[in-house]
Amino acid sequence: VLYPTAVRVAAWGRRRQRSNTAADPPFVSVIVASREPMDVIRARVRNIVHTTYPKERLEIVIGRDSGHERESLQEDLQATPLHIVPGDAPGGKAATLNAAVRAARGRILVFTDSYQEFFPETIGTLVSELESDSSLGAVSGTLDIQGGPWLVRTYWRYERWLRYWESVVHSSVGVTGAVYAMRRELWRPLPPGLLLDDLYTPMRLVLSGYRVGWSREARARDARQMSVREERKRKARTLTGVLQLCAW
Repeated sequence: VLYPTAVRVAAWGRRRQRSNTAADPPFVSVIVASREPMDVIRARVRNIVHTTYPKERLEIVIGRDSGHERESLQEDLQATPLHIVPGDAPGGKAATLNAAVRAARGRILVFTDSYQEFFPETIGTLVSELESDSSLGAVSGTLDIQGGPWLVRTYWRYERWLRYWESVVHSSVGVTGAVYAMRRELWRPLPPGLLLDDLYTPMRLVLSGYRVGWSREARARDARQMSVREERKRKARTLTGVLQLCAW
């Protein structure tokens, strides 16, 4: 009770100054690291290209975790380049992200996962937030969880509220791995075996003097119906990753 109350009071009356964004939108690379079946990736690609962001200023890079197939995607991408690259050894999400970012050409990196969907304006909103504030190293979007246990959805709504007001005071602690963007020049390769890239990367940015923002307008949705057992597995992985970061 005390911490969120203190954050909200500290944020009272604060407004972040923003500069005008550049006339020419920057080139953006959307990064997906995945070991999911290709039909899942195909649906994710179709959703990404259904964006209001200029197609000629966008590319998609799919990193395939080592040991998983890399068949081509025959899609109408409306002139959006698509690259499928193998993940680095020894495998895992961190190694796959390293390979995907190495192949990316964008000045802005937008990260997402396999099963979520972007709203059409999400990419443009993330880019606009970053471009309008030079103190930001990364910006997280808002993930709407539409399925799963009621308590999980309720807690997630509280966490989104808290992260937003933290970013108003100074900086959010983490980002949502399914919808966030960062400046390419601030990327550093992830250590092998890392579990929580969406906590490690923003913490590193904050320790380097940058802020991590939170946008309510850059939205993604997850419509999966997660069982209690599946949610427990996800939380166990997350907490293991927190312990890993504390040890490091």
